[in-house]
This record gives sequence, structure tokens and C-alpha cells, in this order.
Amino acid sequence: MPLPNSGQVSLDDIATEFGGDQPHQLSEYHGEGNSAASGEIQVSEFHGASAEYEIQALLVGGGGGGGGNRTGSNRRGPFPAGGGGAGGVRLGNIISVSGGDTYAVVVGSQGNSNGIRGNGNNGGTSSFGGVNATGGGRGGSIQNEPGDGGSGGGGCFEGNSRQSPGNGISGQGHEGGNADRSSSRRNNAGMEGGGGGGKGNEGSNSEPGNGAVISGWDSFGTMGTGGHGQCCNENSPRGNDGADQAGGGGGFGAHGGNGVVIVRYSGNTQKGTGGNSVNFADGYVYHKFSSSGNFVA
Repeated sequence: MPLPNSGQVSLDDIATEFGGDQPHQLSEYHGEGNSAASGEIQVSEFHGASAEYEIQALLVGGGGGGGGNRTGSNRRGPFPAGGGGAGGVRLGNIISVSGGDTYAVVVGSQGNSNGIRGNGNNGGTSSFGGVNATGGGRGGSIQNEPGDGGSGGGGCFEGNSRQSPGNGISGQGHEGGNADRSSSRRNNAGMEGGGGGGKGNEGSNSEPGNGAVISGWDSFGTMGTGGHGQCCNENSPRGNDGADQAGGGGGFGAHGGNGVVIVRYSGNTQKGTGGNSVNFADGYVYHKFSSSGNFVA
């Protein structure tokens, strides 16, 4: 329980709240309560201090792989393919933690694509503290319908039939774009695969849904951008991979980006451990997980 807001506070009181090894010394507790991270500290700086603090996580699922539409050299164009949907983007609950509390972190993997002659796969789901951010849906192809996910994959044409785009999850992303017939007949072909959905909005024709900068987490940039759909022929290049550690959807025949989980708490002193990097910005400490692991408070 928190130490008193006023009156006498002893070293033993501080040790009872924050732990530590005997014989106790005040220097063990740099950065706790209102004390500085280094230099001289006073017992009075621990009035009202508590070993508990609050954490919150930003979760992004892995982006879906883009569709590909050539399964053999005897298949000739056009081959419209849908872009992969972005991984879902969610804010976790605010959780009160004490030193030593451990939370498993799962980072959603990229949705691989088997290239322009193959098919895409859905991205993996990220999770932390009982909250999941669903991976993005795969892009549609002649062989496979677009996938549902945090954001849905873009559709394509199967002959003269247009696939329905993959569905997104409300609060995490948007649905993919419809395949369309291009009036410009780009690349000598009149059909374009739909773009993958993004955190910001739905895919539209071949254009992907936009990602979004999450308020309060601005330093990590745009999250959850969908992948481009494409109208392609035998000479069309592979599309771009989705943004890594941001759950980007893959373009034509391209991989989605891996997801990410970022755990933060207020202050300028590191209290917890875990993550592939630890950053300090805007009055918060951020533990960034680009691979699965544990956060220990």
C-alpha cells in the first residue's frame, strides 16, 4: 500500500513497499517514488510513494500477404490480385502493476506471400494483457478469396466474377477494397485487384487503406497501412512488402509486415524490463517488442 503522504517515513517503510536486499540502503531506491534516478536522495521524497504503477500497451497485428495469380507458366495475363489487409491496431487496457508482475507478450508475424505465382496468408495476432490485435487478411487471388482480419484483404476478379473484399474488425481496421475494371486499361489490362484495408480507412479499387498515427504514441509513426492491389501481366514486378513492425499489408505477391507491441508507463525512469528496445519520450517510458517475450514490472 502507498506510504503516508506526510509525517515520518523510515527506511524500513520504504523497504517494505519496494523490497530490496538487506542491509537496506537508501541508494537502492533511486528512481522510486519522487526520487531522482541518480545523485543524493532523501527519505522525504517517498511521501505517498507506491510500488504500484500503471501500464498500457499499443498492439498491432501482423499484416496480411498480398495475393498472387500465376500458378504456372501457361497462365497469361491479365492477373489482378488484391493487396493484403493491415494488421489490427488496438490500445490495451490500463493495468496497475507491482514489481515482479510478469505479462506475456505475443507479436503477430507477417502474413507471408508465396510470390506472384502463389497466394498470400493472413497475418498473425498480437496479444498483451488479455487484449488481441488480429492479423490482417490475405489479398484475394484467382485461387483464394481475400481474408478477413484486423483489416480485410482486397478482392480480385475470378473470370468475370468480382470477389467480395475481406472484412475488417470494427475498432481495429477496415475492409479491403473491391477489384475494379480500369478505364485506362493500365498495363494493357482492364482489371485491377482491390487494395487492402487499413487502420485509417477502407481499401479503394487498387489503392490501399491508409494507416494512422495513434494519438499519444506519435513517435512510432504510422501504423496499419494496407497493401496495394495490382493489375499485372507476365512482366509485372512483385509489389512492396508491408511496413515492418507496423502491421503493413503486402502488395501484389509481397509479404505483410510483422506486428508490434509497445508497453508504456509514465515517468523518466525505467521500472520494468523486457522488449527489444526501451525509449523515453513525452514523459513516458516505452518498451517496444518486435518479437514475442515477457514484460516484467
